Amino acid sequence: MSCSDQNLFLCIDGIPTPLKRHRSCILNNRVHSYDSQKEAKKTALKCVQKQIPDGFQMFNEPLEMLIEFHMPIPQSLSQKKKLQLHQVPHDKKPDLSNLIKFVEDTFNGYIYKDDSQIVNIYASKLYSDEPKTIVCFRPYIVEKKVI
Repeated sequence: MSCSDQNLFLCIDGIPTPLKRHRSCILNNRVHSYDSQKEAKKTALKCVQKQIPDGFQMFNEPLEMLIEFHMPIPQSLSQKKKLQLHQVPHDKKPDLSNLIKFVEDTFNGYIYKDDSQIVNIYASKLYSDEPKTIVCFRPYIVEKKVI
């Protein structure tokens, strides 16, 4: 994955987190909805705050998001199998779409005003011995077709 210097490049260390559904509970005979991952999102934001350049202005235009999820290699495997899996596509749970949704929700209102600004996504999920999420946000540029 490559991003130029003018784009925002972020890394969240640790096992990538998929988005879970909002939860509901009944308090005082009313149904209340809450985000069970509020703390996980705050932790991810704290991790990247040091990486955001001084004077960063929230994106206001359509964006592209390039994202790599580096999933952990199971510890139960032999050393030989672990080496074979390094950088191989991860085709197990969690789903790629749920991983993407967690990142979109986490940066909503911090990196961009609304995740509806993301108009193009390039995403992959790979095995790695260093679990992390690497994200690049960049303005979406419409390429003019030459006829």
